[in-house]
Amino acid sequence: QAAARDALIAVYIKSQRMVRDGRWKMRWYPLIGRYQLFDLASDPYELTDLSDKPEQTAKLAEMKKLMASQQDKFDDKEAQRPH
Repeated sequence: QAAARDALIAVYIKSQRMVRDGRWKMRWYPLIGRYQLFDLASDPYELTDLSDKPEQTAKLAEMKKLMASQQDKFDDKEAQRPH
């Protein structure tokens, strides 16, 4: 069955943002500038944050871009875009 959407974004006031695609999930805490990255295929319970792993630098950058595009799409004015 085809997916209904390519990505999903969730927001919590000004302090948290989350975006996921089919396999990856990134959390963004804009007030403290922190990210978390999870590979849901191998870590469905989100126990291992991969955001500081050098081999995941490109994936983190891709997810930041995805989040920014989703924030733009849904006119999220409550939080800055990831950098």
